[in-house]
Amino acid sequence: MYSIQYSPDTRILEMKLEGRWNEEDFDKFDKAYSDALRRHSLGGKSIAVLSDSREFHVQTQEVADRFSKLGTGSGAKVVASAIVVGSLLSKMQAERIVHSKKLGVFLDIKEAKAWLADALSDVAA
Repeated sequence: MYSIQYSPDTRILEMKLEGRWNEEDFDKFDKAYSDALRRHSLGGKSIAVLSDSREFHVQTQEVADRFSKLGTGSGAKVVASAIVVGSLLSKMQAERIVHSKKLGVFLDIKEAKAWLADALSDVAA
């Protein structure tokens, strides 16, 4: 379903999302994601988030709506988030859900990581 890991060298919280979720799946992920954000942005440290969603299917409207509010109450200093998807349909869904200059949707993971590195270089750790 998902994995979450943090790289202190890059200051990127990397997630891998897979499959089709129901709201219970989302609840479990939301708790793990919020905990990871709090843990890795202690002391106001700026971080970025990379979501490898290439194997994450198009979700139900209910799950998609919940993703649009993800992490809004964590207090973490996330300077940018990148979502890597596996299809144009998934890219269109992701772009429709969240409208933010701090969010990029990509089909190529190397391009997403470079975009996040640029965003992190623009802010102090």
